[in-house]
Amino acid sequence: RNSEDLLALVKALDKLPPNDRNSFVDAADIVFEGLTVFANGGWSQDQLADREMIEAQRCYDEIDAIACGWNRPDLMIEFACARSLIQDEGLNNDEEAIGIIDRASSVLGHQPTLVRQKARVLANAGRDDEAVKLLITVEDQVGGSSPLERAFALRDGGVSAARVDRFSDAIRLFDKALDALSAKNEFDTLKAGISTERALVLWKSDEHAAALTTLGDAYDLLETVPVLTNRQAERAHQVARAVSGLFMHDLQSFPRDPRPTIGFGLASSLSTDDEDLLNLDLKPLPDYWRILALVEIEAGVDASIADRSVTKQTEGGVATIESLICLARYGRSLTSG
Repeated sequence: RNSEDLLALVKALDKLPPNDRNSFVDAADIVFEGLTVFANGGWSQDQLADREMIEAQRCYDEIDAIACGWNRPDLMIEFACARSLIQDEGLNNDEEAIGIIDRASSVLGHQPTLVRQKARVLANAGRDDEAVKLLITVEDQVGGSSPLERAFALRDGGVSAARVDRFSDAIRLFDKALDALSAKNEFDTLKAGISTERALVLWKSDEHAAALTTLGDAYDLLETVPVLTNRQAERAHQVARAVSGLFMHDLQSFPRDPRPTIGFGLASSLSTDDEDLLNLDLKPLPDYWRILALVEIEAGVDASIADRSVTKQTEGGVATIESLICLARYGRSLTSG
């Protein structure tokens, strides 16, 4: 329930014989698919309840000191990351957050979990180039046996890479994040968000056909997610729709409106359960499929979007969009002879 509870638990475990204590810890490892939840449960509840994080830091420093005597490197790694997270996200002290990881690494070595945490702190501090260079050293090991943790880590690396124009790294990391989630039947919102990020990177790389195909894949996923499920779903729907507008803007010779500002990391960002919905008036997704079809024609590529978009229409089309598609086809016919 809080850091004090976790400290009490660790003190109780410390009184047990090592074999009994390890049995409890191993059980937690199995139940939570790793020890991350076990180690971070206390301070994360404090954060959600808006408690003083300096008290969480005190508890975790004592927890770490006790657990260091248990000969459990896996727990030492997780508690080091938890203490680093408290410093970074709870106390806004990125230098100490990095210092905790560096000291743990000097004892435990170049562990993927520690590397991932240091990369996260660097990214939070706006040091994206350093973050992605660090993460790609462990990209094939990060996340361990947890597909979700692996996907989060690779997604974060992809966002950092995209922000510093390391587009090939970003695409590779986003692809691996989606691959990590492929075995999961849930998390369609996160998959759609990552696909939208991937589409943005492809567009900036002038790979227009691939960008359109990828954004279409994101739309397919969003069809299964009601807009008002939670703020994360609402944001994913909002950004994915906006990206098609950005594509269209970039193809206009004389755009009338300012270019949409869509930062990397927005489409796939997570939300807490209590984050308020904005209750946005979003237009139907089938209309945006037709906008993608328009972009496909204007870009002069074949991504099979036009055919896909037709199958998505359940009601009459928007006259303005359909007339623009007709004009675009006519213009394309003239220029191609």
